[in-house]
Amino acid sequence: MNSISTLKRKIILVEDDEFDAEIMMMQLEKTLNANEEVKWISQGEKFLEYISDQEKVSQVGVVFLDLRMPKLSGIEILKALSAKLHKRSFPVVVFSSSRVREDIDTCYKLGANSFVTKPGDSLEFNETVSQMGNYWFNINQIPAS
Repeated sequence: MNSISTLKRKIILVEDDEFDAEIMMMQLEKTLNANEEVKWISQGEKFLEYISDQEKVSQVGVVFLDLRMPKLSGIEILKALSAKLHKRSFPVVVFSSSRVREDIDTCYKLGANSFVTKPGDSLEFNETVSQMGNYWFNINQIPAS
């Protein structure tokens, strides 16, 4: 059985905006431990395909999920995940530009563990991503699988 210190975790970034994804990966990689890596998935359907593989899903430490994506939105992804909630052992953090109360409430009702609004300012954006990384990678404890 893996201990928390030896578990190879993948931090999944589900984000359609390449610029946001690159900045997030750069900031998140600064807070990672040696046994963690960031994987960017640009489409919701590709994410659902990815987590359908039991070996891959067992390595997921946390998912950062954009809400507004073409084809399959973050809400639709959360609906798909909530249908399998009893099988999910990773937290989902919605990271969206939305400030709409209905979006926030819906995400929590569908099982999101956190909802963080993307700041418009680039310095605040970088700081927010760094703080999220520090919390989810260094402070918070995740299940072994």
